Amino acid sequence: MHRSTGIWRGFENLNLKARSFKTKASRLNFEQPASKF
Repeated sequence: MHRSTGIWRGFENLNLKARSFKTKASRLNFEQPASKF
């Protein structure tokens, strides 16, 4: 049970990191829409 809770916590951490990364990427795209092309 302890191991499963640790895995779940890691999964939540991944979710948070992915969410923050998405917000950062969207913010960058919003500030610089044509810089990538």
